[in-house]
Amino acid sequence: MKRKFFITIILCLSIIFIFAEKNLSFGADHNLLPEGFVRNYSSIKTIKARIRQRIYLPQGTEEFSGRFTASSSGNFRIDYIEPEPQTVVKNSRGLFWFFKNRNLLFYQEENQKNPLSALDIFSEISSVIKENIAVKYCGIQLYGFLKKAHIYSIEYKDRKNKILIWLDESRQVILKRYVVDNQGVELVKEEFMNYFDYNSIQVPSYIVLFIRTKGGIIKTESEYSDIKLNEIISEDVFDFVIKQNMELRAFNELVK
Repeated sequence: MKRKFFITIILCLSIIFIFAEKNLSFGADHNLLPEGFVRNYSSIKTIKARIRQRIYLPQGTEEFSGRFTASSSGNFRIDYIEPEPQTVVKNSRGLFWFFKNRNLLFYQEENQKNPLSALDIFSEISSVIKENIAVKYCGIQLYGFLKKAHIYSIEYKDRKNKILIWLDESRQVILKRYVVDNQGVELVKEEFMNYFDYNSIQVPSYIVLFIRTKGGIIKTESEYSDIKLNEIISEDVFDFVIKQNMELRAFNELVK
């Protein structure tokens, strides 16, 4: 039970969309992330979609499906239908995971600045390197049949981990995203696939995620359909009210 919830929490918090522009110019010096990626990714303010997630565990596959909503404020909400009615809300107050049929709520209050959300990772990186962020060009890596990927490193002075991003120059899409520690060990790897065009922005609708845990590498898949971008969404959607009759438990009870 603890392992199942823990992996699902990681999957939920690791949801991310990356966007690229078809007419992107990488520039000659490759010193910073291509400006088109920053500009176009920042133009996405909201996402609504159907979501199907699969978690591959040694004892079998877990499947989840429902509706996903996110905004550039850093908030998101998932209303799961399968395997049972569940509501997951991430807002400025914390993370809430409610199991309707059990009237059971797991929660974690936010006691620090929100981490980068699914919609604001590039908006945090302007065309000029900020004081606490260093963007480096790491060269070219071949993949597939002689295809070229340009690799960028995003490092934060106040964090031990860094992010590596693989961009395809010819297809104008993001291919992969890695989170590695200060010793170069991969903690998270995301692979982006099945793109569709939205105002010359290539939107991935299928994400394969690999997470390193104490028990080994866990693979997850997130498939998005019926995707709607930049619709008006009230921030009230991301509110969550704790009722007196709910059974309350802290997330750390699951991951001890």
